[in-house]
Amino acid sequence: RSAGGDIQGVAGVVQDITGRKSIEESLKRADQQAMELILARERVGALTEFINTISHDFKTPLAIINNSLYLLQRINDPVKQKDKLSLIKSQTLLLDKQIHDILTISRLEYAPQMVSHPVNINISLGKIADLFQPSFENKDQTLHLTLQADLPNVLADADELDRAFVNLVENAINYTPVGGI
Repeated sequence: RSAGGDIQGVAGVVQDITGRKSIEESLKRADQQAMELILARERVGALTEFINTISHDFKTPLAIINNSLYLLQRINDPVKQKDKLSLIKSQTLLLDKQIHDILTISRLEYAPQMVSHPVNINISLGKIADLFQPSFENKDQTLHLTLQADLPNVLADADELDRAFVNLVENAINYTPVGGI
């Protein structure tokens, strides 16, 4: 500045930080890749544990079915044969449920956006009750379905809602004793 305070010149320092910025960006990318690798390893570990668990869960019912078939071929008593057939059927239903659960998990992982529409729950439950009526009869169970006529529609994905109801009904059949209500 001059004696009168006017600016006479400017001094400055310029430093090229291109290299430092490049290194910082490389470090950020490396951190991101490291995080992605950690997540991928965790997914693989979880998947491996899931496969080991589900393999065990499949082997148990299959062993029961195979043993029951073996005994069924050697038993001449109709009552014992009926018991073995019932055991085979229940284990088959268990395997079917486990497979449905796996498929549900798979759909959830890669599920597209669900589209909701008005759904009449009375109609949905009525269809499911009709579908499972033979299963209830096979276990000498009674299904009481009390519907309300003035029940409003719900906004839902009809297929997913039906899957949820089917799962509940299957559980009710499987875990209600013979002759139950």
